[in-house]
Amino acid sequence: MTMRAARDEVTQRVVAAWAGLAGVERLTALQVLVRPESMLCPAGWVGVLRIHECITAIAPTEHLAGVVADALSGLAPMDTTSPDLLRTRLPTITEVLGPAGLYYPVGPLHAVVPSRSIDLVPASGIRGLLAASAHSDVDESGLARVTSDVSVIRDENGNVVAACGYQTWPESIAHLGVLTRADQRALGLGRAVASDAITRADSAELLPQWRARPAASRALATAIGLEEFGAQLILKPANAQLMR
Repeated sequence: MTMRAARDEVTQRVVAAWAGLAGVERLTALQVLVRPESMLCPAGWVGVLRIHECITAIAPTEHLAGVVADALSGLAPMDTTSPDLLRTRLPTITEVLGPAGLYYPVGPLHAVVPSRSIDLVPASGIRGLLAASAHSDVDESGLARVTSDVSVIRDENGNVVAACGYQTWPESIAHLGVLTRADQRALGLGRAVASDAITRADSAELLPQWRARPAASRALATAIGLEEFGAQLILKPANAQLMR
């Protein structure tokens, strides 16, 4: 299979998966849906999803859906997940999460030769790493929410210092979570465990998905050989009562 054919196949899987998560038959150039609760954002918030040229937004009320549709209309696809731009069009937004890039494997991963052996442990086997890491790092990584077995690398004392697993989402998505202990970073350990977990998810016929917000996470996704297919932006209205 050529790289172009592989990319087209992954694109079809990504589009179909996110259409299923959004609860629509297909993704279109722009659609704004009223969903008090959705996988695209927390209840009561506004979610904006960009997959290539397709934009899907979620709003909790009909009125807010109209406001969001007006704000997104006429924007280039890349601009629809720009928080600075949307703040000027949605002045009642008080909190922003993202944008987070959505990355997927297209073709073989970049070769990774780990400097230490990789073990497979249940999710309970990474408690020490979670406890030894900053809360913000744990939250950003999503590792505490994984449901799969976890690929890990240990230090000379047997402590887990890098780990990657995934949470199985609807639509056969393997949503990845990766974390490396602060004093063990920049050694290629995160790349090694992530590549191992991605390979395991692919073997299970799942769609590996990497959601990256910080620059370091985006750089790691690219280093592994993942490609960005879109982004998510989540916005919190100032006062739900005023948005009805």
